[in-house]
Amino acid sequence: MVILTQILEKARQAIEKNCNNFLETGNLETLCENTQEQVLALGRDVVRATLEELDAKLIADEERKKNWNILRTEKKQILTSLGTVSFKKTIVRDKATKKQACSLLDKKVGLTAHQKTTDEVVTRIAEAAVLNSYEYAGSRAVLNGETLSRQTAMNKVRGIVIPDQTAIDDSKQIEKKKVDYLHIDADEDHASLQFYSKKGDLQRQGCYKRNTLITKLVYVYEGIDTTENRHELINPHYFAGTYQGEKQYDLWDEVYAYMDTHYDLDHVKAIYLHSDGGSWITSVTEYIPGLIHVLDSFHLHKYLTQATTQFGKYRHSLKEHLLDLIKCGKKSEYQACMDSLGKAKNLTENGKYQIDRCKAYILNHWQAARRSLSDDDSICSCTAESHVRSVLSDRMSTKPMGWCKKGADQMAHLRAYYINGNAMSKLIHWQKERNIVKQAVGAETTSLPVRKVKPGDRYVDQINVHPLPAVMQNTSFRKLCHGDSEEFFS
Repeated sequence: MVILTQILEKARQAIEKNCNNFLETGNLETLCENTQEQVLALGRDVVRATLEELDAKLIADEERKKNWNILRTEKKQILTSLGTVSFKKTIVRDKATKKQACSLLDKKVGLTAHQKTTDEVVTRIAEAAVLNSYEYAGSRAVLNGETLSRQTAMNKVRGIVIPDQTAIDDSKQIEKKKVDYLHIDADEDHASLQFYSKKGDLQRQGCYKRNTLITKLVYVYEGIDTTENRHELINPHYFAGTYQGEKQYDLWDEVYAYMDTHYDLDHVKAIYLHSDGGSWITSVTEYIPGLIHVLDSFHLHKYLTQATTQFGKYRHSLKEHLLDLIKCGKKSEYQACMDSLGKAKNLTENGKYQIDRCKAYILNHWQAARRSLSDDDSICSCTAESHVRSVLSDRMSTKPMGWCKKGADQMAHLRAYYINGNAMSKLIHWQKERNIVKQAVGAETTSLPVRKVKPGDRYVDQINVHPLPAVMQNTSFRKLCHGDSEEFFS
């Protein structure tokens, strides 16, 4: 390529001039800045020349002369990670069908007629947006300092289709593991909405806006590695999203599909479900008998601490006594003890409320609380609180920021995909290969039925509990749940 030789010679002269300038001034910062600009400029020139050379080759091809008529030459600009590249392309039309004009170059390299950015730019935006704001992602998309608006960055992220993990993985190449126990932890984060269905529709209850959206997190793992000082989960896999209304079925279907793809479920002795007892989590055990619920010890101790803290120097002994009653399964004695505490003198209204609240919470999850305190080595401690922080909260709720329902769901899915160790480029290529186009950005999905919001309720995502038919239809899993698992403390 003659043009390539000319480009390289031009770049050589510019770099030589830059080096000579450094030898005179000794300014290292200027040397680095100019070198970066020159290398990026060289890259853009190479991309431009190569695209135009390919276009010329396609036009000169005998097959083209036989089937396509040349209409005109157009100039196209496209944003790459190196910066904006301007090049010429030839527009042709099919001789036989007389269909709409197109570019053979676009078809060859996989560009659409009006595409403004390359896939690598979208990948860089997604990689930055999953960790930082859309504004930051727009500023990191291009290496030469060109920036995209935060609206554009958000649109690119919203346009990414995130399929189930099993849709990306080649399941035929996955050898199913044989493990004795599996663990599922589940919890939720609370993101703030800018609006519910349209801007300005948030209602106030006192000094609070009713704008909290529940974002769910579920992850599957094989146990906890305690050999090192810093304990780690063994092969965790994360699922996250809002999964509002009936879409909660999709969440548990995805969880089961992952387990069925990666593990020999006929070999699994028990699957433990660790949670704080939220209704959207515990409802799964009602429709999938065999998932053994274990109460999060953090919440168990929190409720007991809140109930006993007002008894001064006796609070520690009272808490230990209540823990012993729960561990030994002395339910009636626990109830009697809590009733006695509730009748103690000089209790405040809040004190009575905390005792009644603790009593009801533990009684509602009695067997799960006992399992949490058991000495069974197969039961791990629940780590959901810390994982909610690292997987969801760090990006979605710890800083003052507002979301729409669609944006929160998309970001939660992206966070889970990223933390599972997947490459964003793989996701973009998967979408492009299948020619998948997501619903128009900004269009909200049809509202799903939710429970009527009670007065004072700040949460707009309240979930109706229904069976999970897609999971229950799986014969292998039903056999596992009903035949191979024994109920603890029945």
